[in-house]
Amino acid sequence: MPENVKFTLLGFTALMAAVGFGAFGAHGLEQSLSAKQLATYQTGIEYLFYHGLGALALASLSQSLSLEFKRSRWAMTLGMLIFSGGCMVYAVTSQKFIAMAIPLGGLGYLFCWALAIKDLAAKFKKPLKP
Repeated sequence: MPENVKFTLLGFTALMAAVGFGAFGAHGLEQSLSAKQLATYQTGIEYLFYHGLGALALASLSQSLSLEFKRSRWAMTLGMLIFSGGCMVYAVTSQKFIAMAIPLGGLGYLFCWALAIKDLAAKFKKPLKP
């Protein structure tokens, strides 16, 4: 399966999950979570949504520039699972070990974009003239 299709599927899946989990949070958890817990849950949803859109942008670049961004996709997937998923699970369970893992997901997001920048810059890097 081409890399741009994998990114497109990741983006669509993330966006669908953000809508579904967002609706669940707004209608199913509103009465049972504190304001702080709901804010944490909402942070997870927002970052999942933003990075779902980011995945679609990388899919488009992957297609038009013949770049794979494979490592970026893996880092983004880990960010989605650990950061966004961790925020949502922590908001509901208050398990401290989950809260301690959430920053690792944030690093996944940062690495994703750093790797994408590196790959894109390498694509357009001009060779040095002797």
